[in-house]
Amino acid sequence: MKELSPQVLVLIDYPDFNLKVAGKAKSLGIKILYYVSPQVWAWRKGRVKKIAGIVNRMAVILPFEQNLYKDAGCPVNL
Repeated sequence: MKELSPQVLVLIDYPDFNLKVAGKAKSLGIKILYYVSPQVWAWRKGRVKKIAGIVNRMAVILPFEQNLYKDAGCPVNL
């Protein structure tokens, strides 16, 4: 039987846990889609750069968040 590996990991909010999981998944070659951005605009603004370096795509729900991620070089969709 052929072993299956995940192709995409979908993360939702909860950054303290999810960013650790994302880092491990990325090291295994799994693509990362993060849905519902952590509130980097409210606190820990520097975290947006860390997120941009880990995820393959960010899907935001608040329109103003789109520019935060674009400016950090992260592929983003609203």
